[in-house]
Amino acid sequence: MSTLPRSCAVPGCPRPMPCPEHTVARRRGQRQQRISKRMRAAQPWCTYCGSPNDLTIDHIVPLSQGGSNAVDNLTVACRRCNTSKHNSLVTAPPRSETYDIIIA
Repeated sequence: MSTLPRSCAVPGCPRPMPCPEHTVARRRGQRQQRISKRMRAAQPWCTYCGSPNDLTIDHIVPLSQGGSNAVDNLTVACRRCNTSKHNSLVTAPPRSETYDIIIA
């Protein structure tokens, strides 16, 4: 008695496993890309200067100084602020200005 090859897990797909049409390839760095995308969607401006252009993810405590890739050590920064920071720690608190909207 021979066994038939197992079919794809998607209902109605007649292809055997692994089905190339329904298999999601896991690329290296996919988790970091998802975190980066979510952070930039939640805060669409630079933490340091407030610019909405060319946003990147910055390590608050640089990896070279013992920082980690944990989400609480990451912040949104424009490329200009991120590259000017280099490996230094930020001594000034992040920009947190609030603006009052006056309707006349």
